[in-house]
Amino acid sequence: MDIQLRQATPEDAEAVVLMQTQAHEECYPHLLSVEFFRRLRPSIRERVERRRAFLARILAWDANNHLLGYADAGPGREGREG
Repeated sequence: MDIQLRQATPEDAEAVVLMQTQAHEECYPHLLSVEFFRRLRPSIRERVERRRAFLARILAWDANNHLLGYADAGPGREGREG
């Protein structure tokens, strides 16, 4: 598999939020209800806009330009929304 690593840009915010949303829905249905996830879906646009400012990440893309994952590190989130 051909994988490209690169620094995230604000334009990547939507792909990151959608990937996180899908991962949460697939990984946590035993902890959170379907209704919980359904209520979060309308906030995707807002979450994308908030995320644009906090994309100090390295992204991994496949040859078909699908986001596979990311790596991130930085200071704690205390006192910060996002």
